[in-house]
Amino acid sequence: METARDALRAMLKDGGAAPQAPFHGYEVLEPARDYRNRHASILLSLDATADAVIEAERAACA
Repeated sequence: METARDALRAMLKDGGAAPQAPFHGYEVLEPARDYRNRHASILLSLDATADAVIEAERAACA
């Protein structure tokens, strides 16, 4: 999830490539690069999922 989030963020903010498989399909969001005010909402679900995975991993190790 972190890989997908980071790749999507780079695609939107830095003109990077869309996330690769198994996270393909995000290339449909390439036109959103021009709408910086939308980047946070586009990234919201991946940010939340990546944070949840990290938190679950921490809890499992505790």
